[in-house]
Amino acid sequence: MILRKWGAGNQLDDTEAAWAIIELEAKIKRNRVLTETEYNWLVQNRQDVVFLEKKEILRYLISRKLLDDGKRLDAIEVAWLQHDEFKDKSLLLKRYHEIEALFYENEYNGTGNKWNLANASSHWRKAEKPKSALAVTDKLNFAKIKEDKLKSALLTTRGGAFRDLGDLDQAESCAMQAIQYYPQSHHPYTLMGAICFERGQYGWFAEAIQRGASLRDQDAELKRIVKDTKDSKKLWELIKYLLDKDSERYSWAIRYLIETGGIYFKRGQYSEGEEWFEEAIQRGAFPRAQDAELKRIVRDTEDSKKRRELIDYLLNDTVGLENKNTYTPEDSDTVYSVKDLLGTIHNPRANEAEMLSILRKLESVLGDKTEESVLQHADDVVKINPNLFGVGVDVNALIKKLWKKRR
Repeated sequence: MILRKWGAGNQLDDTEAAWAIIELEAKIKRNRVLTETEYNWLVQNRQDVVFLEKKEILRYLISRKLLDDGKRLDAIEVAWLQHDEFKDKSLLLKRYHEIEALFYENEYNGTGNKWNLANASSHWRKAEKPKSALAVTDKLNFAKIKEDKLKSALLTTRGGAFRDLGDLDQAESCAMQAIQYYPQSHHPYTLMGAICFERGQYGWFAEAIQRGASLRDQDAELKRIVKDTKDSKKLWELIKYLLDKDSERYSWAIRYLIETGGIYFKRGQYSEGEEWFEEAIQRGAFPRAQDAELKRIVRDTEDSKKRRELIDYLLNDTVGLENKNTYTPEDSDTVYSVKDLLGTIHNPRANEAEMLSILRKLESVLGDKTEESVLQHADDVVKINPNLFGVGVDVNALIKKLWKKRR
């Protein structure tokens, strides 16, 4: 209402501007779409909008620029988009790369500079449109391109698009041609490294490093390979290879063990899911990471029968209660409390107050069976991994001590 006055050509006084700020802040935080007048007022008065969350405003302005206007971002906006984390990031990144790809295609049409095609192809790949990336280079006559470095760049991005589509033979052919044209570049070696990793051959990345590829480049490519690997057997082998090679450098791969375990639980393949979870725990994941994934799955499972089945499995596996029918889906958070308690004991930064809090929560549900259930599960865990809680830690004694203090 207030901004209608501004839209009619009248200036707002300080009080009116303050109310406008409050209204827009609430609207943005509710993810409501701003009107043209509201948007224009923000653009023209951003220096005065000091009470608004800058990230929310910037996210909205970038969304508007990309999704509604189809305009390119400036350098600051690109940096924010790439490094900040928010819900719709992947959608905005894809749109950003689409706009950039179209820009470079138009630049090529206007200038004839084929480096623009290499840039366009690269952006189409990042927009997850490999067929568009291939179309950019389909009609090129490489024999007529004089610059070897340019031919190598075009063949590398073309090979990358073939790899995105799963055609590893064509991808390899492009990569090898790129190496022949310009062997000094690390990019085709990085591509060959990715291709060979997908085939279970792990030597090419070393060649890329020797030619100037950074560890960051290599790790980014490896993360992409792990993320895109759908075959669970290949994924298992790849993650184990990386963690065996350097568990600290590739610690990010543990997350995919947890996520894949969750996928199996979603499918109802619980024993397979447990294998992935156990591998993650043995590789250094906190038990709470597994439990957070399981809680998310229980929460997101809409089919009541499947949800009931999952909760029953977790109750039997985690607590071992006879009277599991006393639980309802709403009680699902308590299913994991025994593992939460053991995970807290495992965490060297945890304190006794945290442990007691979890134990009291357990008692409110399990009653007389609490101590027995916790001790039994602790015994099971210690049998599987004797050093999980640290050398010389008497878990049973600690739990009994906590039990006495719970009141």
